[in-house]
Order: sequence, then C-alpha cells, then structure tokens
Amino acid sequence: AGDSHEGHAHSEAEAPAGDQTQRAPVTQEQVARLGIKITRAVRGAIHREIRVPGEIKVNSDRVAHVVPRAAGVVRNVTKALGDSVQAGETLAWIESGELAEAKLDFYAKEAEVGCCEIKLPRAKSIHENVAKLISLLRQGAAEEEIHKLDGLEMGTYRGQLLTAYAAYLDARTTHEREAGLHAKEISSGQELLVAETTLRQARAKFHATMDTARFETLIAYTEAAQERQVAVFNAVAAEKRLRLKGAGDEVVAALRALVPKVAGLEPCLCDDPNCEEGKLPSVADSLGKDGRFAWYALRAPFDGTLTERHI
Repeated sequence: AGDSHEGHAHSEAEAPAGDQTQRAPVTQEQVARLGIKITRAVRGAIHREIRVPGEIKVNSDRVAHVVPRAAGVVRNVTKALGDSVQAGETLAWIESGELAEAKLDFYAKEAEVGCCEIKLPRAKSIHENVAKLISLLRQGAAEEEIHKLDGLEMGTYRGQLLTAYAAYLDARTTHEREAGLHAKEISSGQELLVAETTLRQARAKFHATMDTARFETLIAYTEAAQERQVAVFNAVAAEKRLRLKGAGDEVVAALRALVPKVAGLEPCLCDDPNCEEGKLPSVADSLGKDGRFAWYALRAPFDGTLTERHI
C-alpha cells in the first residue's frame, strides 16, 4: 500500500515490476457520475445495427417479360395476376395471321422437298441406265445382253439409242455386202460409194445420239440434285421463320407429317370424278381443317408468379 498523503482522496498500489499499463486515477464521485461498473468478463453477442434509406425492387435476373412472337388477336387468357405458374404452362392463346402464313409456307416448302425426293432418284437412275446401255452398244454386245436392260428406266433415250444403233448396224451390213459384191465385180463402184456414205452418216448419227443422251441425262441429274438442295434449304429457312413466330417442335412435326407421301402414286386416269385411286390429297384435307390452325400458346418460361398482366 502506498503512503498516505494529505490532500489526496485515493490510494494506488504500486505497479508490478515491468508493468507498463497506464492507469488513470478516478474518485468515487467520478465513478458514480460516469456510471462505471466493474463485473466479471464473460462471452456474449454484440448486436450492431445500421439504419439507412433504401428501396425494394424485384431481382431483374429472375423476371421475364413474356411477349408474343407474332402479332394477332388474343383469344383466351388462362392466368390471372398473382397466379403461380410452372415452366411451359400456357398463359394465353393468340390467333395470328402471320403464324398461319408461316405454317402454310413451311408446308409448301416441305412438299417441294418431297417432290425432289422423287425427281432426284429418277434422274440418277436414268443417267446410270443410259450409261450402261451406251457402254454395251459401244462394245457391240449381243442382243441378249442388251435386252437385259429392258426393265430399267431410261425415258425416251432407250428408243433413240436403239434406233440409231439399228440404223448403224443396217448401214454396216449393207456396206459389207456391197464391198463383197464389188470385190466380185458384181456391183458397181458407185453402189459401194453410196453404201460407204450411208455407213458414215449412220455412224455419225449413232455417236451423236450417244453423246447427246449422256450429256442430257447428266445435266438432268445435276439439275435435280441442285433443285433438291435448294428445296431443302428453303424448307429449313421456312422452319426457322415458323419457329420465330412461336411454333414449337410439336407443331413442326405435325405439319411435316401432314405432307402427303407421293412416292409411287400415278395420275388418276379413271373417268369417275369420285375416283380416289392415285389421287393426291388436297391441302385442306392434309391440314385437317383445324379451327385453331393460326393459334399459338404464350407459355411461361420458368416456374414463378404472375406479377403483371397487360395483354
């Protein structure tokens, strides 16, 4: 304990050796006035609170404005403000002329692809079969070998080639006969000269017919391949435009299924107007006369709550 000195109102213990703690002496009056309390130190939570002005807003990353893909007339609204919806659920039905036009365009482009699927194999078959026939004729194949190609499709080129080939064979036979007769001095040189001229003309016509058939069938095959490529491109573009108008996979698949499969159908030759044999279905029948053909659904993009409705 420190020494007592007159005029001081407190006592202070000496600091332990090496203790550098700063001590501020206070009086009892100061303790009472400042509300100083001494208690045991324990663990506890300190609550901090800051009050600032703010604004409540919707998280823009979790909000979607569902807008129509194509202009039209609202035919039905299925949800009200505040309703909870699931992803893909229909919010409203809209009838759009733009969508109808896009559907019909896609239907027409798909039908063109179907036609090309017939033309291209036929053009290819004619080109290949004509090439086979020309190869046999050039080799001077036997008649039995040539007749093996009778069932193959060649268009009008089979008749043209066989006619020119027959004329060439006939001219060659005549020339050979005249050459033999002339060698035996039975016929004149003039007759042999006429036979030689006829043979040259028949040979030239035969070769020209082969060249023309080969070239024209190749051109037809190439054009059919290009036409199909363009048709496929147009169909893909039409599908893209249709999807931009709000059509989904189901609509595209349904329209593609309605395109008539015309492979193997022949023109109707019967006199009866009600004859259905070989008759292609009409567009109206193919589309099923759907009363909602131009309708499309406005759907929820994800699970959520309808917060605004201004349709």
